[in-house]
Amino acid sequence: MKKSCLFFLLLNINLFAQDSLRKHQVQFSLNTFSVSDVPRYSFGYFYPINEKYSVGGSIGFGSNSILVGAVGNKTWTEIVGKPQQDYRIFEIRPEIQKHFRKSKKTPHFIGLQFQYLYHTDTFHERVRYYTSQVDYRVNADYGEFLRIKYGVLFEYGMHIHFNKNKSWGLVPKLGIGVKNRYTKYKNLKNVKIHPYDDWEGNMFIYFDLNPTNFYEYTGTVIGLDMNFDVSLFYRF
Repeated sequence: MKKSCLFFLLLNINLFAQDSLRKHQVQFSLNTFSVSDVPRYSFGYFYPINEKYSVGGSIGFGSNSILVGAVGNKTWTEIVGKPQQDYRIFEIRPEIQKHFRKSKKTPHFIGLQFQYLYHTDTFHERVRYYTSQVDYRVNADYGEFLRIKYGVLFEYGMHIHFNKNKSWGLVPKLGIGVKNRYTKYKNLKNVKIHPYDDWEGNMFIYFDLNPTNFYEYTGTVIGLDMNFDVSLFYRF
C-alpha cells in the first residue's frame, strides 16, 4: 500500500514538473527571408497565463545596412523594383492568444494582435506619388518618405510540432483586421506637379484596395489589413 502511494505521488510530481517546464516560447519569423518591399528581422516571445491563454508579442526591425540580399550587384530592395537607398523600419506587435486542442498533435489558436509600425525611406530617383487631399500627382528626383501605421488584427493559427515533447516547430498564422496608415514625403527636389482628377482613382486610394502600394499615396488611410506569417518556435 505504501509503495502504491509513493508511486502515485512520484507520478504526480513528475507530471507537475513536466507541466511547469517549457512555458517560455521564443519565435523567429521566417518571413524575414522572403522578398519584401521592406524586409525586417522579427522576434517574438509568448508566455501562458493559464491553460487556455497566452500573452506576448513580437518586435521587428530592419534597414539596408543589416538586411542586404546578394543577387548580382543589387541590394535586396532593388530586386523588387523599389529604389530605396536608406530604409529603416521598426514595429511592435503585442498579442493575446486563446488555445484549443492543446493535447492534440497540432493545437490551434485564435488571437488579437495590435500593431505599431514606424518606417522611413530615402529615394534618390523616380519619386512619384498621389495626394489624396488635393488630387495631384507629384514627381521628383529626390524625396524622404515616412510611414506610420496602427492596426488591430484578428488571427487564426496553429502549432506544428517537430518532436514528441513539443519543444520546437512552426507557427503559421493568418490575420485580418483594420489599419490606420499615415504617409508623407518631405525635402523633395526638382518637383513637378500634375493635376489628377480620376474619381475612381481617388476612391481606390481612400479605401486602400491595394495595400502594398503605400509608397504611391500620401495622407491618412483607414482600410483593410491582412497578414500571413510563418515563424519557427522553441519552448524551454
